[in-house]
Amino acid sequence: NTAEINHNLVEILTPFDNQFFAGLRLSLSSQPPTPPLFAWLGVICYTIFYPFFIAIFAGFLWLALRLFRETVSFGQTAVALVVSLSSLNLCSGVIILTSPFKIYFLLVALFMIPSIVISCRCTAAILKVSPLKVFGAWFLWGVVGCCCCCSLGALGGFPARYY
Repeated sequence: NTAEINHNLVEILTPFDNQFFAGLRLSLSSQPPTPPLFAWLGVICYTIFYPFFIAIFAGFLWLALRLFRETVSFGQTAVALVVSLSSLNLCSGVIILTSPFKIYFLLVALFMIPSIVISCRCTAAILKVSPLKVFGAWFLWGVVGCCCCCSLGALGGFPARYY
């Protein structure tokens, strides 16, 4: 339903007058369109690996809630995660139908905070804990993930290469 993703990225990067973005725009615009087979392959892989993603994120949530001294089982946490993701999919299904990329990005930005609230409240209702503890658990993992990624990037010299 949407146009070629490389064309959309070139359109977004056009206002930025920068040497790095100019090379990126040229590179993206010169690539051939992606065959539809890759989209179907992505859908199939996502369908196969989705239960593993649920298990991994349920483990993260369960561990963080254990750190917050909540006694929930791993099974409860996995079910709560599936229900909260399902409620988000119901609420944000309209976003996928938008065709222009800029409108899609705007809708994602507008629905981000309500999506977080819905997700935390659904998860908390099933686990019978405070929604703030669920939000705190995800926030904790976000901080840990950001610190780990930034540390790995700094060790690999990521920022120094692009200045």
